[in-house]
Amino acid sequence: MKKILALVIADLRNIYRDSMLTLVFLAPLIIIGFVRFAIPLLNSLLFSRWKVDLTPHMTFIKICFAFLPPMMFGMVIGYIFLDERDEDISTFIAITPLRKSGYLWFRILAPTIASFAFFFIYQLLTNTPGPGVFASVPIAIMIALETPIVLLFLVVYAGNKVEGLALSKAVGIVLFAPLAGYFMTSNWRFLAGVFPTFWVTESFLYTGNPVVNLLYTLIGILIHLFYLFLLLAKYLKN
Repeated sequence: MKKILALVIADLRNIYRDSMLTLVFLAPLIIIGFVRFAIPLLNSLLFSRWKVDLTPHMTFIKICFAFLPPMMFGMVIGYIFLDERDEDISTFIAITPLRKSGYLWFRILAPTIASFAFFFIYQLLTNTPGPGVFASVPIAIMIALETPIVLLFLVVYAGNKVEGLALSKAVGIVLFAPLAGYFMTSNWRFLAGVFPTFWVTESFLYTGNPVVNLLYTLIGILIHLFYLFLLLAKYLKN
């Protein structure tokens, strides 16, 4: 426990010293405020001026924004991971009692658990309509798994922190997958199912249909686990 606490304190210091990491770390709170207050205000302005009403799409909009905090948690820890690798700190940790395996699992599990809990906080504070707490657990699991996927993607494919920053921008493409599922009516929309985020929104929007919801949830969890173990295998191979 003392070793883990030392890592937590070190991470907080790294975040505090880097203004970009501080901004990314605080971004989830900004997103909650934006979804809770700015989006309804924007909807009112659009309706008053151009009679455009976002109310029928509000649930979809809010669940899409729910992806961002877990992804940002993954980016923050990914940047720290890359920074420590550049300074060869990870090699030093490998010979400590914590060992490389303990270091890795702490880096993965801590932000994933935080993302899982944060989804319920987000749902509560943004008044996102949806299923009850128990029914939301599988969706929270999928959203939480976005964190280690983003984290490992950066660590595996970025050679340094600068490359990690560039790759983190490419991660944003996965946010377009739910749009394909939501606005396309043909079965071609399932091509977007190669992206994990597609199944999260599909599962959330079909909570009123237990059979379809269960199917989409199972597929979604399997897709997330596939990418997670693929990236984990690549990391351990290096």
